[in-house]
Amino acid sequence: MHNKAHYGDGGGIYCNNSSPAIKNCIIAGNWASSQDPLSDTGPGKGGGIYGISCTSAMKITNCTLRDNRGRAGGGVCNDSSSPDVIGCIFASNRVTVFGGGMYNRDILNPSNPKIANCVFIGNDAEEYGGGMENEISSPQVINCTFYENSTEGYGGGMDNWGPDVDHQSNPTITNCIFWDNTDESGSGESAQIRVGGGGGTATVTYSCIDDDIHNDDYIPFGGSQNHNIDDNPLFVDADDPDGLDGIFGTGDDGLRLGFGSPCIDAGDNDAVNVSTDIVGGARMNNDPYVSDTGMGDLPVIDMGAYEHIWWFPVGLKMSGGEFHTLLLILLVQITANSALGIVSRNHSASNGRLDRSGAVICLPHRATLKT
Repeated sequence: MHNKAHYGDGGGIYCNNSSPAIKNCIIAGNWASSQDPLSDTGPGKGGGIYGISCTSAMKITNCTLRDNRGRAGGGVCNDSSSPDVIGCIFASNRVTVFGGGMYNRDILNPSNPKIANCVFIGNDAEEYGGGMENEISSPQVINCTFYENSTEGYGGGMDNWGPDVDHQSNPTITNCIFWDNTDESGSGESAQIRVGGGGGTATVTYSCIDDDIHNDDYIPFGGSQNHNIDDNPLFVDADDPDGLDGIFGTGDDGLRLGFGSPCIDAGDNDAVNVSTDIVGGARMNNDPYVSDTGMGDLPVIDMGAYEHIWWFPVGLKMSGGEFHTLLLILLVQITANSALGIVSRNHSASNGRLDRSGAVICLPHRATLKT
């Protein structure tokens, strides 16, 4: 944390023609600086991680990249690199030019990373691509959530650019949610995903894309023919995206899908390349109260980085013996190996008894609380 590359790339980690496995790391508060922060070329790329000429053997898994700074690629910059990026949080990274969360660029050959189960939230670029900028690069983006990313230029969620018909960015986006991202045009369709320059195509399917008018006949990127929707995803608590514990990627995150979300059971099973969601819960849990609008045999996967869970009120007896009715949150992952996670603002359980430490506990599926 809090490293700096003076007039260089890779504030936190620098990878050159290598294949590191970066797993379960917090990469935060790093800075890749440039002598001219507004220059389109030169150093200052990859505030958190910079990779050049790295193959898909490079893995970035279950990491949090937050509050990193640079000229381009605040969280991650891929220069002719195509790592697998799985289950990561890109939060509040900032750049002066391109790609607040991630910047994928062709310098020797395209950068085509595979990105799955990731959340891009609150990243900012002053010019292009608040969440992600793709320059002559075509990543695969699967089951990701882009929320409240911003830019003063174009493509609040994702910007895709190529100079001509022979050099384009053609990302494939499946089972994703792009919501409330903003650019100079506002928060409509192009602010979520933009294709500019000399052309290119963003292939978007089974995804929820914000636009100017929700739940109408016009739906972005091929509409219902591509199984896309523009309905509010109904997050559990979008105003508290990292939940009560203040940590992204845990069971109380506010960007989970609430009851009745149109994103539940609405994805494409064939696109799935991971078995768990961003908090480690099993993918493809069927909600019997929601019509399956996605593709594949039951259960059908949800859109976004989080698989839907259930919420229940319960009454419990406190260790002092006095009975209290507590409105707790039971996070029940409906799987063969599911667990009960009990969250309370002012009560918790320790060794089967309730106390007032305010912690979060997880119990085996068949466990009971003793009093």
